[in-house]
Amino acid sequence: MKIAVLGGGHGGYAAAADLTLRGYEVCLFTFSSARVETLHNNDNVISYTGVWGEGSCRVAHVSNSMEEAVSGADLVVMNVPGTGHERYLNAMKPYLRGDTVLYMNPGHTGGAHSGPGPHRRGEHAQLYRP
Repeated sequence: MKIAVLGGGHGGYAAAADLTLRGYEVCLFTFSSARVETLHNNDNVISYTGVWGEGSCRVAHVSNSMEEAVSGADLVVMNVPGTGHERYLNAMKPYLRGDTVLYMNPGHTGGAHSGPGPHRRGEHAQLYRP
């Protein structure tokens, strides 16, 4: 399974490391050329300390090309502040397949401001369709 992890902050790094350790092929995307360069210079290795213990793992791909990250992905995990969702959605729209699962993790409630309104328990949100 190919997974694109969007976001080059702590949440993106943690998701990329966790999913890599679970055996998935991960492409970590960030708009930051500097972060991509830093990871490439370190052979895409992310070091971690925490609930997994201590260690490091090599993420399969790191890119600042949305096309490279999202094209062919089975799952897209978006770990960016809710205020950045629109930018990321617009950038990935041309590359999403109809069967790609998109998981949007705002990290705070900022993402709720752009939604159509709150959902009652048991209701499902509208699926984002490019």
